[in-house]
Amino acid sequence: MITDQESSGVVNAAGTADLVFSPRSRQSWAVQQVSTSAPSVGTGASCGVYRDGMLITPMVAQADVASGDPPIPVRLGQKLHVRWTGATVGAVVSAIIIYDDGT
Repeated sequence: MITDQESSGVVNAAGTADLVFSPRSRQSWAVQQVSTSAPSVGTGASCGVYRDGMLITPMVAQADVASGDPPIPVRLGQKLHVRWTGATVGAVVSAIIIYDDGT
């Protein structure tokens, strides 16, 4: 079934924000889209989507959409991170992932 999860956070004193998504129970995901919004992070910020520390794709820090084939597989026990670095302290960041949970 296609579903989504949304998360938001605030850039910390080190200039980073990390939003974490992970399957629950027995699910595995096929992530089809990651969308971000962070208009106040500043022009020097960077953003990326990571699975267990491995960069999957860089994104425009202020707002971007990553989608298309192949989907990102995320298995039970793995974590998908949307991470900003070099961002303005106190800036609000948000992300939504759209995925097929296999049901």
